[in-house]
Amino acid sequence: MEPLYQTHVELTMEEYKRYHNALRGRQLIALVLVAEVLFLLLGLIYQDWIAWVILFIAMVLLPLILKYSLNRQLLGEYRSNQFQRGQRSEIFFYPDHLEKRAVSSILQVQYRQIYRIVETKTNFYIMLSRNQGIIIVKANCLPELIGFLTQLKNTVKEQRL
Repeated sequence: MEPLYQTHVELTMEEYKRYHNALRGRQLIALVLVAEVLFLLLGLIYQDWIAWVILFIAMVLLPLILKYSLNRQLLGEYRSNQFQRGQRSEIFFYPDHLEKRAVSSILQVQYRQIYRIVETKTNFYIMLSRNQGIIIVKANCLPELIGFLTQLKNTVKEQRL
């Protein structure tokens, strides 16, 4: 059977970071904001100038330390995935399913099995579960495929409701 659409993706570290940020970015921002508010409340409780200096330093360092540790964790995860790291995958879209073909595997997914589809400015992420997805780079897609994925996203969203 001939596919309706086709695209490709190469899993680079940059794409892996985008994927992670699209799925977990809001949670991390919320965590930092809650911590920053708690630091401010502590500053109001302890009205000593030394406490304010310490809390200010903690407020500045927390996001930096969190970003550094998260980037190290992501780099370690990326390097440990030897089967997908740097590998080019071809993704084919058929009327009732999609196929992701790589050197090491072939994955077939019925559209009704899709957990959800996340769209960003640069990518679509076809989520098969809460923590497993297929990256689609919009720059590698024809406008017809982007329209198809947008329609599929709306269909998957309606099925979840």
